[in-house]
This record gives sequence, structure tokens and C-alpha cells, in this order.
Amino acid sequence: KGKSGVTYNSYTPPFVSTARPILSGSVPAGTLTWTQDGGNVWVANASGLLVSESNAHGNAIANGVSQLFLNGVRLTRARHPNVGFGTFKKGQRRFLRTGTANVQLADQYSHELDVSPDAAGLANKDLLNALVYVKNNDWYLTRYVSTSSGVAGGKVNITADLQPTIDYAADILKARDGDWPGVGTYPIDGGYGYWQENKRWMLDAPGEWSYDPVTKKLYVWLPDGTSPQGKALTAAVRMHGIQADQVASVNINGLEVRETRGDGIVIDHGWKAGASVTVNNV
Repeated sequence: KGKSGVTYNSYTPPFVSTARPILSGSVPAGTLTWTQDGGNVWVANASGLLVSESNAHGNAIANGVSQLFLNGVRLTRARHPNVGFGTFKKGQRRFLRTGTANVQLADQYSHELDVSPDAAGLANKDLLNALVYVKNNDWYLTRYVSTSSGVAGGKVNITADLQPTIDYAADILKARDGDWPGVGTYPIDGGYGYWQENKRWMLDAPGEWSYDPVTKKLYVWLPDGTSPQGKALTAAVRMHGIQADQVASVNINGLEVRETRGDGIVIDHGWKAGASVTVNNV
């Protein structure tokens, strides 16, 4: 923070290597103690993998797991309906569809989402803390978090997963790192598609996984249905590979950043006069 003239670069001489140094946000998850959780789904306590972090402004970041990889290939976070269910256009029934009685609540970031067109398929389903991706209009998609345990009166309460606050003293906009882009204040109209993610009951196909932020349990159904024990399974637990704030003359070259929870590289030099950041061959 507040540094000038910093270079992140691959160090080659006197070594000879064509591979880029890797800054990874993931840690091994096959080392966890896995037990069967019904069928081909396996579960483990992932609390030992989690890390405590702050963003470049010093704000604490909630820990968690946002991606899971097997042999370097990203698995699919459990969702409803499943991936490949259909197109994502207004009026289509191939995704879940919003009803017309959506209500934007007083804090502008929260809504009562009208799920009545598909409420029967969500009956008696646990929705608390589910991620809900909603098309607000033809060109905008917002990620919300369900604050309702289930459907009541054909509606579910959701809050945008990005609630920025303005630090007037520093004249900056602060928000949780890794959030879905946007401010989350757009209204929700009827007839647009949405889907939900990251609940155990949605994990119903090979290659899917979910993470419970309350119990810190990680669930996965590997493509072959076997135990993850000892497998090359990695979980993204760190938010960024490189982050900096109020810097100048920073050069990043010849590196590989992968498997992070949020953006791989975050450089916030904002208003600093003469600040320059270059990213090459990354």
C-alpha cells in the first residue's frame, strides 16, 4: 500500500525456464477428511482451508470457497436449474422466470422476488443464503443472496451481493471484494430469467459442488462418483493474486495468476496523480 516503483516479474537468470511463475489462490482440498453424504456426493469440513484477508483498503473480507478444481479443470457450482437447461431470454421458460409482483425495498439493494411462476418447483426447498442470479433487464445481471429460508406467498427476499458505502473522508467507494459487478439498485421486472446456486439440494449431477458458508462444509460429486480423498482437488480460498492501493509506477510482467476467489489482480491507484500501472505477458 502506498508504494512506488514496484515490479512483479519472473526471475529467469541464471535459471532457464519457459514456464511463468504461478500465483494461485487455491489450496489442496483432496487432503481433507471426506465422508459419503448420500449417493455419489461427498462432504468434508473445509474450515481448515479458509484464510482471513483484508482488501487493499483494509476492510475485512468474508472467507469462503468460490471455485473448485479437479486436475486444474473447474467444476460446476451446484445450481437450479442445471447448466444447459436452455436459453436466457425474456419470456423463455427454460430458466426460472420472475413474476410481475416484484417489490424493491427501502434500502434499494433488497427485493421481494416474485417466484410465483415456478414456486411449485421450489416448494419446501431450503433457500437461505442461496446465490440468486437475476436479469434486471436485457443487458444487466445481478447476483443476490437469498435472506429467506424458503418461498412464502410466492416470494423470496433477496439482497444484492454488492452493497457499497462511501467513505467521504477518503473520498472512495468501499465494497466487499469479489462482488458481482454493479451497484445492485436496478429494479426487477417480470418475465426475465433467473437461476439459483450453491445449496446442497441443488447438487444433483456429476461434476458439481457446493459450499455452506455457515457450517463451512464442502460438498462435491466428482465426475466418476469416487471419493475426493487424495485426489488433485483444489479450492479457491484467496481473493486475489496481487492487490495494491494508492500505488504508482507498478509493473507486472511474465506471471500467471489463477484459481482466485475474485479478480486475479486488483490495483486501486484511483486519484493518485501520475500513477501508472502496466500489466504485460500475464
